[in-house]
Amino acid sequence: MKKVLLIGLYICFFTNINADSIRFTKQQMLEDFDFLYEKIRTVNPHLGVRYEVTGTDILAKIKNNRKSIDTVSSESSYYDIIAKTFLLCQDGHTNLILYYPDKYTDTSYINQAIKTSQEFKKKYFKYSPYSSLKVFYINGEYFFPDIFDNENVLQIPKKAKLLKINGIDIDEYVEKWNVPIHPSVRWDQNRKKYYTLTIFPPSITGLDEKFLITYSYGQEIKEIELTSFRIKYPQGKGSRDIRVNYFDKDKILYIRVPAMDASKIDHYKQEIEKHKGKEISKVLIDVRSNGGGNDLTWKEILASIIKDTINIPQKLCFKDSHVVKQLLDKQEIPIAENTPLIIGQDSLFCITGYREIIPSNNSILHNGNIYVIINESCYSSTLAFSSACKTVSKLITIGTPTGILGGEGIRPFYFVLPNSKLIFSIASSLDGNVQGNDVENYYHDDIEIPIYPDLDYYCTEFEYKDEFYDEYFLYNIDPVFKTILKLE
Repeated sequence: MKKVLLIGLYICFFTNINADSIRFTKQQMLEDFDFLYEKIRTVNPHLGVRYEVTGTDILAKIKNNRKSIDTVSSESSYYDIIAKTFLLCQDGHTNLILYYPDKYTDTSYINQAIKTSQEFKKKYFKYSPYSSLKVFYINGEYFFPDIFDNENVLQIPKKAKLLKINGIDIDEYVEKWNVPIHPSVRWDQNRKKYYTLTIFPPSITGLDEKFLITYSYGQEIKEIELTSFRIKYPQGKGSRDIRVNYFDKDKILYIRVPAMDASKIDHYKQEIEKHKGKEISKVLIDVRSNGGGNDLTWKEILASIIKDTINIPQKLCFKDSHVVKQLLDKQEIPIAENTPLIIGQDSLFCITGYREIIPSNNSILHNGNIYVIINESCYSSTLAFSSACKTVSKLITIGTPTGILGGEGIRPFYFVLPNSKLIFSIASSLDGNVQGNDVENYYHDDIEIPIYPDLDYYCTEFEYKDEFYDEYFLYNIDPVFKTILKLE
């Protein structure tokens, strides 16, 4: 049974909200904005890398947002300015959030901030994936799954290629209109351009109320106006299941890790230990579509597999500012010995060390290769795992790059806007453990064995009704698993 998401209803909901009168003075809004700008400027260590790689001056774009406060007449428009400011940062760790994990002396103050943040998000946030159009990005081009309207009438057939939106070439539309408000902006290192995996309609981007799509299908080029749209997403049966399977015919131990969930560590260890003593030619750790969590998860999984201790070099880099040093001191992270780093206009200091992963008492003592399967939907701790693999010869990444700035890091820093009491986080560290002088290496997005699935596979995966990542799927459908089978 397919789950249908009524995209058009979300758009109607957000556009029909009655705007509340603003509870803040212009001076208070400017104070909030300047507080936010200063925290991003002095804390976020990614800005210099993004500018050098993409040419985008994020701080300049944020500063340009400040003048929009002159036109604010409602809480919804004020919130939109703040939301857009975070979206310009192109990083899910620099964002408005609905909790405050740090200890704070005034509990009532934080409780009020949490309540305020939840209210604002519920009422006013309109840049949800459910308001956007799903696309497949393949070889620098965009293709559609089946696109229906709210009456369940097919509007655009699957595999149609997206050419233009409202007469604007799709690459230009993505960079100028989609990227500034998109919660998951990606960078194509090969083609030197931005891309995203969903497209917001012109009514959300602010371009126009009409939504005109030009696409090619077969030998024809067509233009259609979408007045509503919805996409039939499959349930993805089994995609979030934990699996530890041994495939006897190829002597493969397959470990499916859908999330870096530390509460599942004992389960992984127990299941892996069941295969101790078996002949194992290859170990596969499949972290596709794993959005992250706790680094301890992948470290303990490795400890249950390896024969010899792994030493992973660390080089965590931080913005060289007083506020960062204060926050690190509160977390008891020593910064007395550090290595300076200059990236563009950013000055950072770096803390070096090693992560040691020691085989557990019941490790299966595998001494061969461990293949770590990545796809474009990995994030956070999972990208730290991917980055760590590059420093260990027997940990081999295989799959599809994410287009996201990844690498190892510590958790974000957390703040509260002084007047509106909105809670937000800012990415705190940059993984400086790179080889060579190419600034693109700080993205940590290269895969040792890259696999770029074709359009047929993406459509099959998108519509798949049976069990994901079971033996049949891996051996008969999955192009990455098939590639690993052929590797010596």
